[in-house]
Amino acid sequence: MKIWAFLITLSFLGHVTSQGTNDNQTEAEEFLESFNSAAGKQQNILSQKQWNLDTNITDFNEEQLVKQQSIAAQFDKDMRAEALQFNSSAMSADVQRQLGKITDIGTSAQPNATKVEELATVLAEMQSIYGKAKVCLTPDICLPLEPDITRFLAQSRDYDTLETLWVGWRNETGRKMKDLYTKFVQLSNEAVQYLGYQDTGEEWRSAYESDTFVADVQDLFDQLRPLYEQLHAYVRRRLRQVYGESRFPASGHIPAHLLGNMWAQEWGNVVELVKPFANKTSMDVTPEMVRQKYTVDKIFRTAEDFFVSLGFDKMVPSFWTLSMLEKPNDGREVVCHASAWDFYNQKDFRIKMCTDITQDDLMTVHHEMGHVAYFMQYKNQPVIYRDGANPGNHCMHID
Repeated sequence: MKIWAFLITLSFLGHVTSQGTNDNQTEAEEFLESFNSAAGKQQNILSQKQWNLDTNITDFNEEQLVKQQSIAAQFDKDMRAEALQFNSSAMSADVQRQLGKITDIGTSAQPNATKVEELATVLAEMQSIYGKAKVCLTPDICLPLEPDITRFLAQSRDYDTLETLWVGWRNETGRKMKDLYTKFVQLSNEAVQYLGYQDTGEEWRSAYESDTFVADVQDLFDQLRPLYEQLHAYVRRRLRQVYGESRFPASGHIPAHLLGNMWAQEWGNVVELVKPFANKTSMDVTPEMVRQKYTVDKIFRTAEDFFVSLGFDKMVPSFWTLSMLEKPNDGREVVCHASAWDFYNQKDFRIKMCTDITQDDLMTVHHEMGHVAYFMQYKNQPVIYRDGANPGNHCMHID
């Protein structure tokens, strides 16, 4: 779980570099050793507080997380001040990089403690809204995103029900988060400006360490655009045949709730509606998983076997006892959105997921366990290096 992303962002080399007067590399290395020991402990505590909230959304756990985030932000500022005492220009590239990353502390740069706590509270409240959201089809039938709404979107072909769920879930999340998100943007933009960034977007993009990053992404999209437009047009035509032309706007868009996924980011759940050769064998292995009586445990063991076959280590024993692999049935509100977690103590790695017996979740489990496999590979690196080479690196390798 990348908790640094919002509050303890130890970004890749950004605007700030170490320019103090102490040019003694030995002393810098001693500081880095001390920092990594302390940072690992700080991140472990913060990860546990975040885990507690994600797996049991209560006011108490939210308050505990906000308090710990404020402590962590102060830790970041203190470590940044120490790192800035060094002039690293003549030091090794490794020391320069670590010091530079320690000084680039993201929103922790906010000097106003009240605003630090306010930002942490806003983030925790948005997370709680997301985790608790349900859509009521009737006064007695209220569905959470995982697994119920996700199943409906994947399997139902009833236009009105799909639209009700899609709109309803956004009313229960985005609409309720709107003011909070606006506040998040204001607070985070203000915080990173203390590091010399124009806004949070610039601070996030700096992690890719490319002056041409935006142009590069645009260039890649322009190369893909002709294929995407053809695919989009084909899928739209086939879905119009299923749902009727009146359901589709003249603008050429596809109603997002018809693509089998809450974010319309994956269209695999509508393959059976749009595949060009109807008699070809289905690509969806969900029925076969059900026939073979797959369980959640079997899905995860299958993923583990895959990564072991590639030469990665088996999951640590505590992974199987501490992870949340299924939605709890004890009434707790949880954040079901799948995520992989590194607790920064070199031995505690987990996945949080409300797993369902579907092909989608089989793929998601492999994806999340891929993150864990990498966490375990770099567990002995300095804390500052226990991350992907850039924010897209993990997913690039795993997917």
